[in-house]
This record gives sequence, structure tokens and C-alpha cells, in this order.
Amino acid sequence: MATAKAGAGGAFYLLYKLASAQNQQSRILSLAARSARGLAEFTTSILICYNPQEMQLELFLKFVLNGFIQGSLYALLALGLSLLYGVLRFANLAHGEYALMGSFAFYTFYVLLGWPLLPSLAAGFGILFIVTLLIERLTFTPVRDAPPLIPLVISIALGIFLKNLLLLIFEPRSRLITANSSILQITDFISITSAQINIAVVAILLMIALTLFLKRTKLGKAIRAVADDREAAAILGIPIKRIVTITFLISAFLAGTAGILAAFDQNLHPNAGTAFTVKAFAAVILGGIGSIPGAVAGGYILGFAENILISIPFWGWYIPSNYKDALAYIILILVLYIRPNGIFGKSAEEIARK
Repeated sequence: MATAKAGAGGAFYLLYKLASAQNQQSRILSLAARSARGLAEFTTSILICYNPQEMQLELFLKFVLNGFIQGSLYALLALGLSLLYGVLRFANLAHGEYALMGSFAFYTFYVLLGWPLLPSLAAGFGILFIVTLLIERLTFTPVRDAPPLIPLVISIALGIFLKNLLLLIFEPRSRLITANSSILQITDFISITSAQINIAVVAILLMIALTLFLKRTKLGKAIRAVADDREAAAILGIPIKRIVTITFLISAFLAGTAGILAAFDQNLHPNAGTAFTVKAFAAVILGGIGSIPGAVAGGYILGFAENILISIPFWGWYIPSNYKDALAYIILILVLYIRPNGIFGKSAEEIARK
């Protein structure tokens, strides 16, 4: 009898151990499955899924088109920054906030007040010019003859102030200016909106107009003379103060135009000014500080680098699109390593020989 009880107890104990082992194994398998799923999600977030096939030509051309549109915006921003640097010899790090002031002023009249397009543009640029004049007279004019570091620091503080002012007025949320933008379907993969067409057309027209203005008009030649040698220009009777003010207005106009064009194609946010400034500054450095052709070239190089490199497979995988900014700056570092003065920039020895 005791032997039977012991045998039954041993059997129940064995069944209990087997059940516990199965439950433990099930928990281990469940934990392994969750870990594998988490690892897969993490890997997917880092790298785009493996694709051994080459990218179709049409999809590649779509990235080229996107790069051209983005490069047009960067070139406009870089033009204003480069022109201002050529005259004042300092980088205005509040340049992106000028773009936002123009776009939010236009947004106020066009969307919030419901004005027609052309009056909204006129009113938006009018406010931008008034604010630019006030900023130039109150902040930069008193330190015009100071070392370049002084206006540079002032521009940083000004950018912070303007960004917070926009956040206070318009709140930290995104906005999009919609104007019944139509879509032109070129192929199955390639399409372009009317807003993107406007970006490319307006940017190219403004680049041509600025080039002709600087080379053919008397005022443009005076700006170039001040940029080349301010003291010699003053001796020749060129009004330096007026030229500086006009240069500020032209720079603000280019930045504001870029901001308004961008608002029709992407979200408008009060914090976007820093990104505009960084991209413009990178384009200027890449093309050569103070060079107008260099600013245009640098803008388009950044635009193409950000979009084309993410479309090229590297050993079967594609670079995630959220890393395209890093790729652009890698290109910037490589170019500066080969040519420290930028693509169109001149070294001190080249300037001295002239």
C-alpha cells in the first residue's frame, strides 16, 4: 500500500515537473519571439528593407526631380546670405528667421484674413521690409565698424528672439498654405505639383534677375564695388550706408521668397528658421563664401545629395530618408577637405595676386 502511494506520488510529481518545464519553455519561446520582433522593428527603423534588385529608372528620376526642387529653395536662401556676407563680411545667422517672417506675414493675409494672392504678397513683403529696416537700423548699424564677431553674436541673439516671437504669435504648430495645387502626373512614379513648378521657375528667374542686376545696373555695380573694397568705394563717392541697407532688403526679399514658396509645398512651423539658416550656411560654405555662383551651385549640390543618395542601393540596402541631412553634410566635409575655400571660393594667395 505504501509502495502504491509512493508510486502515485512520484507519478504526480513527474507530471508536475513536466508541466512546469513546458510552461517555462513556453515562456522562453514567447520571450524569444517578442525579442525577435523587437529586434526586427529596431533593424527596420535603422535600415530600409533589403532589396537585391536595382532601383527602377523612373523612381531614380523622381529623386532627381525632388533634389532639383529642394536645391532651388536652398539656392535662393544661400543667395541672400552670400550677398549679405559679401558686403558686410559677417554671416547673418538669423537669415532663416527672415524667411519665416515673410512666409508667416503672407500666411496672415492670405489664409487668416482671406486676401487675394497678389495683395497678400505685397502686404507680406511690405511687413518684411519694414521689420528688416528696423532690425538693420537698431541692431547692425551701431556695430557696422565693429569686429565681425560682434554682429555675428547679435545675429544669433536676433534669430532666437524672432523665433520665440513667432512661437508666441502663431503657436508651436505646423501650418500648410493650400492654394488648390494641381498635380501633373508625368509617369507612374514621377509626378510634380504646381507648387513645385512655381518653386523651380521663380527660383531660376530670381537667380537670373539678380545676376543681371549685379552686372548691368549702376546700383548692382555699386554693391559689387562695396563688396570688393569698401574703403575704395567710399573714396569713389559710393554711399556705403545706403548700399548696406539695400543689400539687407535684397537679402530679406530672397529669404522671404524662399519661405513663401516652401510654405506652399511643405509644412510651415515657427521652429523651421534654424533649418533654413543651416542649409543656407552649408550651401554658401560649399560653394565658396561670398561667391554668387558658388551659392547657387552649393544649394543645388545639397538638394541633389539629400535626395539622390537615398535612392542608390549600397550592397542591397537603401539609406533611410531621415538620414539625408547627414549625407549632405558628409558631402560638405569631403568637398572642404579637398578644396577648403569651397568650389568657387578663392584662397588668400589668389586674392593677394589680384
